[in-house]
Amino acid sequence: MCRRRRIQRTRPARPSHGRWPRAASVSLLAAALATALATALLLPGPTGSLPRAAAAVRARGAGVPCTERAPRAPRLHARATTLGVPAPPFGVAIAPGGRFAFAGLGGSVGVFSLATGRLHLRSTIAVPGQARGLALSPNGRYLVVADGAGGVAVLDVASAERGSGSALLGQLTSTGHGAIEASVSPDGALVFVTLEYGNELAVFNLRRAIATGFASSQPVGVVPLENPVGMATSPDGRYLYVTSEVGTSPGQGTLTVVDIATAETNASRAVVASVPAGCDPVRVVAARGSVYVAARGSDSVLWFSSRALVHAPSHALKARVRVGPEPVGLAVVDGGAALLVADSDRYGTSAHASLALVRLHAGGRPTLAGYLVSGRFPRDIATARRGHLAIVADYRSSRLETLSLRSLPAARSYGSVRTSTAVTVLPKPETRPATEHQDPLPGIVYLISAVHRSPA
Repeated sequence: MCRRRRIQRTRPARPSHGRWPRAASVSLLAAALATALATALLLPGPTGSLPRAAAAVRARGAGVPCTERAPRAPRLHARATTLGVPAPPFGVAIAPGGRFAFAGLGGSVGVFSLATGRLHLRSTIAVPGQARGLALSPNGRYLVVADGAGGVAVLDVASAERGSGSALLGQLTSTGHGAIEASVSPDGALVFVTLEYGNELAVFNLRRAIATGFASSQPVGVVPLENPVGMATSPDGRYLYVTSEVGTSPGQGTLTVVDIATAETNASRAVVASVPAGCDPVRVVAARGSVYVAARGSDSVLWFSSRALVHAPSHALKARVRVGPEPVGLAVVDGGAALLVADSDRYGTSAHASLALVRLHAGGRPTLAGYLVSGRFPRDIATARRGHLAIVADYRSSRLETLSLRSLPAARSYGSVRTSTAVTVLPKPETRPATEHQDPLPGIVYLISAVHRSPA
């Protein structure tokens, strides 16, 4: 089913004598011809579909179109249990050892027992603001919770697991707003927070804040980024990968590489590289020399070479694999052999949401293996037991889903699925971004209103 994107046409003011100026008529005629040509030649599907042509224009210059259709793939089955929760779950995390899990539930964090492989709600902990993305410190002692405002709440994990009322240790705050995701540096010293509506990445010193009883809770640095959302740390702990929904090309977001050590001491100079990353890139994971981005508006997962991102950014994008509608959350599963992708269908443009299983072949090349059924708007994914157990936050269903991925077919059963229509090896993107005067569809303004009105 084609997704209907909201667009608005602008036209010159009509003169009082009731006739259109000749220049305006020529402009409108050119727009109509360009629309028809773009629809007929640039994209598959029925002709005369203005939203599809608009999507092509949004992607021009970056090589990753804003697609409309999910490719066909087998329906997969995994053992799953579900648990309804008091509020729509946003972020999820699983404590080391896999015995407890956490979920952001509006103004609180839910604490769940996972010892039996099934979730049971043990308690809720009130937190300031609205609980968004969750992240655990590498030693498992602290849980940081993006608060939807300017920072994070910090919880003591052991106290939270016991149901203690003293689990909330304090807050890290900034003057920014729209805190959506959090990440802790590999040494546990720093916390990074994407401030989606503040257009910056805030850097906090977690170790110092805890040592001073949160007397030192302000950022130690700020990295300017437009609409930053998702984050992932490189396996060697040197870089932070950050997705931004807004980039230099029309309709295209970016993937930015941030040097972690520099971010603490000189944040304004911490950006190593920034590359186009499809339409509305919202989440990112890193594994085995590769970086994978969920490009929500492109209905795709993009595959980047982590080495090339630093040393040859213009050649970093290797391929894209088309998945289901509007992918958001993603996680490495099956012992590093696959990705699980939350096809959110956020805007309700298809019959149902799903979880796409993307097989990672030698060298990191992704191919679509199939789909699993999910609840409505799967938003975040946490994994444990080497990626053989996953918890999915079904936001619009107000439930958590626990999946045993060991019950999936063996790798050899789904690794050979034909994917010629789903995987595209991409050419090098154009180095010159499109400008207003290069737009072949004059008089059209693209409105993706939900991007800036609700968190990604």
